Amino acid sequence: MLIELGDIWWSLPGPHSFVVDVVDALEAGSNAILALPPTTPAGLHASLIANLDLRGMLEWRTVDLSGSGRIAQVLANQLIPLARRPPRAFANDIALDAGLQTTVIHVSGIELEARFTEFAVFLAEYLSCVRQRAKSKRAMPRLMFDLPQTLLSDPRIASDGDIVRVFEWKGRVRPSDVQLYVSTRMHGRNGLGPTNLFERIVVEFAGWDASLADQLCKWSDADLLHPYAGLQRIARMWERTSLSWKAGTEDMFGARRLPHILQHVSIGDSEEITRRLWRAHVSEIFPWLEEMRAALIDEFRESIKLPYVSQNNEVINDADLLEIGQLYWNLRYLARVPETRLQLVFLCRLARNDLAHRRPVDTQRLRSLEREWRVMAGLAR
Repeated sequence: MLIELGDIWWSLPGPHSFVVDVVDALEAGSNAILALPPTTPAGLHASLIANLDLRGMLEWRTVDLSGSGRIAQVLANQLIPLARRPPRAFANDIALDAGLQTTVIHVSGIELEARFTEFAVFLAEYLSCVRQRAKSKRAMPRLMFDLPQTLLSDPRIASDGDIVRVFEWKGRVRPSDVQLYVSTRMHGRNGLGPTNLFERIVVEFAGWDASLADQLCKWSDADLLHPYAGLQRIARMWERTSLSWKAGTEDMFGARRLPHILQHVSIGDSEEITRRLWRAHVSEIFPWLEEMRAALIDEFRESIKLPYVSQNNEVINDADLLEIGQLYWNLRYLARVPETRLQLVFLCRLARNDLAHRRPVDTQRLRSLEREWRVMAGLAR
């Protein structure tokens, strides 16, 4: 049974740091605004609740404001017992209620413009009361709500010292986070040879988008090796059902600022598809080629002719210093080893040339490499 995305995503180091930062701010008495892209995986609020429960300091309450009614009154009706509830509640009644001093009030249902405008007025009144009681803000409820990143420029929403903090989801996801997630989703699925090429392809194309990673993990080997058509299908589908990738098309991914791959697909930028596929091959295929080069040098050590003079007149006296192309030339034309014995050396040479020229290794070549490698390693059936 597959694990749901949110069950593990918020436990990964990068996403979990976001959770910890929010929980720390809530415990310190701050109100929190979470500025999130539409691609944010489910499970964030559950993770926040779990971490608050572990610390045992605050209680979590969720109030849906999508219906009708004055916001302060809706909050009071749901949060304050009738015995001490004012007949007509205002923002200060929520802020100063003794029973809500250790409560995180998660507000939802404010996505529509009219409701958001009403909530912004309530929030201003609420924060005004909090500022007047700034020295005792730990003894006041904490408001928390999600905000689309597109509303970050709204002048009604802003950080204000320790009273209210905006937590923007940016630069939190690192390649190691996505690699951990993908390895969990693709557990037991290797390839090709001893590499994790398919996992790495998913990481390169998904980047910081966990939802896209979730989809790519389900692709076949053939689709991952030739991803362009599949990415075009996803781009068309997402354009019909949401604007998720358009609403957040760029973020830091480790040390790189990485645009969403579907942004490139939407403008027909096939070069970026090739570039990311090549990066995946360099990460996984190149080390494999180096391992095979070392093994082939050991296998043919008695046949290698030394010293070897390279095309740029470099004199090589140590067989271990021979590049794969030099090894092939040495064995084929100096040592006169039959071509039939050099199939793996020849394939490694061609694959190394592909990578050196910024091309992913040809798929058929990869399949042949795996077959010859299995023979050399005694794994052939």
